[in-house]
Amino acid sequence: SLVLIVLADQLAVSVGDMYRGALVPSLLLAGLYMLFVLAVSLVRPAMVPALPAAARTLRGAALANRALVSMLPPLLLVF
Repeated sequence: SLVLIVLADQLAVSVGDMYRGALVPSLLLAGLYMLFVLAVSLVRPAMVPALPAAARTLRGAALANRALVSMLPPLLLVF
């Protein structure tokens, strides 16, 4: 994030240290959000959209391939 780079410059610390320090809180927030979505889907299933019929039929290697292809663009943005 640009904010971390500017803040590192102002505090005279390494940008790498800033990113390492931001890693755990960001992963924690992402994990808590995933748990929240899971809890809502279990408690109130009507609030969660249903999967399309084509997505419910995927199994095994086809499902893994579809998941990996779907995750590729966001991962390229992050790394």
